[in-house]
Parts: sequence; C-alpha cells; structure tokens
Amino acid sequence: MLSFWEKDQLIDFDFAVVGGGILGLFTAFELSIKYPKARIAIFEKSMYGQGATTRNAGFACFGSMTEIASDRRKWGDEKTLEIIEKRWRGIQKIKNKLGSKIDYETYGGYELIFETKDIDSQLNETNRFLFPIFQKNVFSIAVDNLRRFGFSDEVKQLIFNPIEGQLHSGKLVLALHKLLQNKGVSFFSNSEITNYQSGEKVNFSINHQRELSTTKLIFCTNALAPSQMNKVVPARGQVLITEPLEHLKFKGCFHFDEGFYYFRNVGNRILLGGGRQLDIAGETTISPDLNEKIQLDLNSKLHQIISPGYSPKIEMRWSGIMSFSETKLPVTTQISKNVYYAMICNGMGISLSPIAAEKIADII
Repeated sequence: MLSFWEKDQLIDFDFAVVGGGILGLFTAFELSIKYPKARIAIFEKSMYGQGATTRNAGFACFGSMTEIASDRRKWGDEKTLEIIEKRWRGIQKIKNKLGSKIDYETYGGYELIFETKDIDSQLNETNRFLFPIFQKNVFSIAVDNLRRFGFSDEVKQLIFNPIEGQLHSGKLVLALHKLLQNKGVSFFSNSEITNYQSGEKVNFSINHQRELSTTKLIFCTNALAPSQMNKVVPARGQVLITEPLEHLKFKGCFHFDEGFYYFRNVGNRILLGGGRQLDIAGETTISPDLNEKIQLDLNSKLHQIISPGYSPKIEMRWSGIMSFSETKLPVTTQISKNVYYAMICNGMGISLSPIAAEKIADII
C-alpha cells in the first residue's frame, strides 16, 4: 500500500531513463534542459552504470591515423567525416561543461608506428582529409619523443595529435550526478526495470515489485538492453593498470594497431587496454570475466613494447562491456509508443554519449 508521499512524488514521471551510465546521465541532462519543469528520473540496476562507463580507459579521442584510414576504406569518406565530427563535438561538450571537475588533461595523443613505409604520404593525406573539421593539420611526426619515452626499438615512428585528451571516468560520473542533482533529476540505484507496458502512459515495474508510470521511457543500456530491443553486439574490453612508477617517461594517450591497443598515464601509472581482435568470438559477451589469452598478450605488450628493460607490477585488471553496431554512429530510435532506445557504439562512448543524448532528446 502506497503512502500519500510516495503517490504524490515517487511513482509517476514525465521521463524515465533506464541506465545510469554516461549515456543515461547525459540523456537526462539534455531532457532537463529541453523540459526544465519535467519530472525526470534515472533507474540503474546496480550502484552506477554497469557497462563501460566506469570501466573504460578515460580517453577523449576521435581516432588514430591508422584507424581513420581503416574507417575510410570500410565506410567511405563521407561517413567517416561524420563519425569524427560527432566524436569531436562530444569531446568539446564534455570538456567545456565538466573539464575542471574530471581531471581533463590535454597532453596529446600518439600513435606507435612499427614501420616507416609511406608514413609521410599517409600523414599528409589524413591531415588533408580532416581539414574541413579542424581547419588545421592535426597529425605530425614526433621525432624528439620517439626514444625519450623509452619504448622498444620496434617502434619506428610516433605520430602526434596535440588535441587529444584524457579524463578520470569516475570523476566524470560524479560530476554528472552533481549536475543532475542541481537540475532536480532523481537517481534510483539498484532499481532494475523488469517489465513495462506501453500505452498512453508507460507502466513499468522495478525489481519485479513496485509499479511506476512515465510519459516517456528511454532505454540507455547499450549492450545490456533487453533482448527484444537489443540490435547491437556486445564487446568486452580488457584493461590493466600498473602500480605507481618512480620514473614514468611519458604523459598522454597512445594507440597502435588501428586503435585495437591503447595506453596512457594515470598520474605515474600505466593503464593499458585492448587486444579484443585476438578473440572476437570470445569477447562478444556481456560476461565480466577476464580472457587469459588477451591478458597474457597485454602483459607482453607492456613489458616488451611500452616498458622494455623493466617490469612494472600490475596492480589491477578489469573488463567493461561496450556495444557495437552495424555503423560507428550512435543509434537512436523509437521502438514502440512512448518507448525509445539510444545507444553509443564501437568503443567511443565518452565522445559519442553527449551526441546520442542530444539526438534522443530531439526525437522525443
């Protein structure tokens, strides 16, 4: 039996967002701007987003040079430019809105190149291709840092991108929570949507128990969405971080092998992730378990390429669940009357979440 207080304030909403990760948080924020008097609530089945929001590497990037070249071959120039423009716009939005609160640093990004063939021509072509977005050359060869950073002699070139950034993913979530609290948005943790029925209003249940209602229900759960609406493929990402190192030689974000591997400094630690391409089938999963084959490969990359000559102790390992679609663009759609679904895709959740949130708010 409900109390007066519950019935008056806690069971009926204008907008109910399912999923408390970065996409759900940004979606609620966009709705609060568009509908400042609306009752908006976020329902998260764990304490906070379970997918990749607090389990990513904290890169604020739009793509390395070889990844962009691969995308152009696969998607064509027009779509690739659209993808990069959206990523860059999302990064700018996060930086401008929250940068001082989330340890946003622009140390720049680097790509490790293991051969020198045609690098100059590829670099010039990529800069020409990206000029309509950035109005300047983005990539250059970082000659001075090639050996100063202490990488293996296998690394023949470093390609530098001065505008790539990095952030603290945990602080990003906390900053978004604070922003939404100031907007009057409610956040309910440990609250799983277990059933819903769409009509003039959407009736839904929490944890198979409490019945609530909303004018609009928006799923922002990516690869963890209910099976009847999930048109995306889950992709597990593996990450490790070292103990603090006394003499870490580099700062910044680093990529190699078309972005399949990525590492950065976190203070004076090394964070390293990737290797999913070694076992695509095994990593197409929502299981949080670690893949031994990939972890051994990450160990090898850490000790043989990134830090040859010494073996930093690995302090933590974890995984996060990304979502992949048929394209690299966010997917936003209406799936039934008053029920909507938004997703980000392909390992670029930080940069694309603000853009997907804008789009779903416009659709609604």
